[in-house]
Amino acid sequence: VVPHQSSELEIVLEYAVGVLISQFNFEVQKKIAMDTYKGAETVPKPLDEQMLKKSAVDYENCPTRNKNDWTRTIWSIEESAKEFTACIVQIYSSKQTRKNVGSMIFDKDDAVAMRFVTAASNLRSAAFHIPILSYYDTKGIAGNIIPAIATTNAIIAGIQVNQAIEIIRNFKPIVESCRYVYCLREKMRKGQVLQPVKLSPPNEHCFVCGVNQIEICLNVNEMSFERFIKEVLKGQLGFNEPGISINSNIIYEEGEGCASNLKKNMAKKLAELPAGGMRDGTIISVDDFSQDLEITVCISHRDLDEKESPSGFVISGAHELREK
Repeated sequence: VVPHQSSELEIVLEYAVGVLISQFNFEVQKKIAMDTYKGAETVPKPLDEQMLKKSAVDYENCPTRNKNDWTRTIWSIEESAKEFTACIVQIYSSKQTRKNVGSMIFDKDDAVAMRFVTAASNLRSAAFHIPILSYYDTKGIAGNIIPAIATTNAIIAGIQVNQAIEIIRNFKPIVESCRYVYCLREKMRKGQVLQPVKLSPPNEHCFVCGVNQIEICLNVNEMSFERFIKEVLKGQLGFNEPGISINSNIIYEEGEGCASNLKKNMAKKLAELPAGGMRDGTIISVDDFSQDLEITVCISHRDLDEKESPSGFVISGAHELREK
């Protein structure tokens, strides 16, 4: 079943192509650029954008429509892209299923859901050089994973509630009343599967649990904004999707729904940035919603010696942070 209006079908196909390229091409490229897989034995490879587009348009020749034994055969990457698109078209073509988009619950006995999961997992596996599976094999794995995850999540959720109750009671300081609790794969000698451990005291050298303000010394007239983000914020401080503000003015952000027009600042030197730029004594705010992390950074303009500081910047407490 397909939408009656050709314009409606075109919109759905455009959406499907966008999802395919975003998830299996752009997202993989983004992670590679962020050095997410640095040190990994095998680096993933983004799927070809043109192949994804061509396969999506040819969704009517997907395996479920052209193969009698489609549940047992292993689909190719192109066939998986076609099946992925066919599932999206089918879901959006029915008023009943369309209104449930965003709230649909996975059920391994739902053929459309299982076809979609098989196609998506095959495309993801292809990007990460993992052997792809048939619909039948994928369904068998999904049937085992869901109960296991649900059971473990329920146990951990219960432990979290118990710790939250201790915080609410406030009978003792958190470091005394709360515990790290490990859910073990194997039972201990006494038959226990939960192992509570005392909390470690806050690390005074950590900018998350210690002082949330740090100082960065660098030459604001020479360092580019792009280098500052990649080498300082991501490379040294561990931000994934930093958002940067100067005097409450957002000059950069990453992540879902971010303003793309802020990318134009990347080539500028720090002193040339909007909102007065970064100069000696400038205070900037850096946050990362993907990690629930926010710090304040004091910029100090310095002409650093290349031999003593080959990186071109010095972060106060950097040596302690690495050691801890």
